[in-house]
Amino acid sequence: MTRLWLAALVACLAACGSQNPMQLTTADGEQFTGVLNTGAEAGPAGDFDLRNARGMRCVGRYQLSPRYTATLTLTCEDGRTGLGDMTVAGKVATITGTLGGRPFTGTIQRVGL
Repeated sequence: MTRLWLAALVACLAACGSQNPMQLTTADGEQFTGVLNTGAEAGPAGDFDLRNARGMRCVGRYQLSPRYTATLTLTCEDGRTGLGDMTVAGKVATITGTLGGRPFTGTIQRVGL
């Protein structure tokens, strides 16, 4: 079942246009919410847009690998940058990485699958 969902996620990320709810939480409790955008023109890549409670914006890109994982890069308005890795566990994509040298975790909810 998970392999089927992975195939559907990759197909949708590559071909379906959608906005998938996304959230990140840093190790010190800062929370960001937003969307990961997908679309046919993006192919195996796309972008996301997040904001924290104060309205500070972080934007980024993801690149899907042939093994159904993704690498994320992000840049925030306050100058912080980060990298993350996405993996799929059930119906949620889980993200781990660092932002400004501090760990974060996050999720992306599937939409339209």
